[in-house]
Amino acid sequence: GSFYMRDQHSPFFHSWTPALRDQREDVRAGYWSAAARAIDTLHNSGWLAGGIEQACINMIGDGLRLAAKPDADALGWTKDESDKWARNVERRFDAHASNPIEVDAAGKQTLGQLTRAGLNSFFSHGEVLGLLPRPRNPFAKTRVKLKMLPAHKLLQESNNIDTYQGVRMTAWGFPLSYKVMLRLHQWDTEFPHEIPARDGIGRKQVLHVFDGLAGQVRGITPLAPALKIVRQYDNLSDLTLQAALIQTIFAATLQSEAPTQDVLQALQDDEEQGVGGGSLEGLLSAKGDWYESTKIDLGRGGKIAHLFPGEELKFNASNSPNDNYEAFAKMLLREIARCVGTTYETLTGDYSGATYSSVRMATSETWPTTLYRRKHIAAPICQAVYCAWLDEQIE
Repeated sequence: GSFYMRDQHSPFFHSWTPALRDQREDVRAGYWSAAARAIDTLHNSGWLAGGIEQACINMIGDGLRLAAKPDADALGWTKDESDKWARNVERRFDAHASNPIEVDAAGKQTLGQLTRAGLNSFFSHGEVLGLLPRPRNPFAKTRVKLKMLPAHKLLQESNNIDTYQGVRMTAWGFPLSYKVMLRLHQWDTEFPHEIPARDGIGRKQVLHVFDGLAGQVRGITPLAPALKIVRQYDNLSDLTLQAALIQTIFAATLQSEAPTQDVLQALQDDEEQGVGGGSLEGLLSAKGDWYESTKIDLGRGGKIAHLFPGEELKFNASNSPNDNYEAFAKMLLREIARCVGTTYETLTGDYSGATYSSVRMATSETWPTTLYRRKHIAAPICQAVYCAWLDEQIE
């Protein structure tokens, strides 16, 4: 018949029976293991850590800049008044964003650094979690701050009514509150706290950014499809190195029918044997003159010992990695680069075989991914801080 999946009885499909369910169910089922494995990979894989760092730099550089564009017509302003207001706001917000005491609840990082931390959370957890508290700080002129949190602090509790993966929502999916593990004081134990998504007048209190499909409540690391590939590459590298080391350690073999003790003694010179003569005791004594005349000594650093006739000393050269290693390793790295959103050359720094045109083509294809993530992941972090700051300044 002319229909999809008509070859159901193929052996390739026999054990392939995935469940069809909502995307949020898939995310909930794999969230913890995917996040933990992604974090472990970022801690231990130089390729992936470097690729993520480059991807973050491509998205935000040293931090995104505010481009204030007030609606002059809605405000009843002239163009000059609108431009003057925009320049004033941009200047003041830049001073606010570059001062850790003003923008960071912990007083340690600028807005650019906080944005970078949010992007790291996006790659490791698939989402960005933060709070917008208004604590009193005697050293700060403003109250609104940004407190970044590890995304796994948002609990995975669900009640099958209005709460799913720690997010309480309306029937339409609009978030009302978030259940977060918090330590309110430095030495306190963490306790779950339900924090309203917005305060009484609609100001945002929780920053939750992710990119997902319809019905999805939480994000999942974009590295999830590549985690198996990273593991395969690590195993390939470890096993290849192990094989090379083994062949390096056991670099010589001796083929002989003589007893082992006598063969090993044949590889020693007179001083090492502790005897005055040059023959082997008890074995082929008639060949003693031959040994003495055929002895070759290249010094203590390297020497060639005379052997019995018919014996062979072979030095083995390492044949690892094999001919398929480089091609297979590059294939794995290309799949990782594709998942990260960079080119193979950017991920590895390997431009061998690449041309100027091919590099430009690859960059032009991955650049829209960078722009998309900048707009939908990085920019909302800065936009939430800007809106909260501007609201406070106008007030």
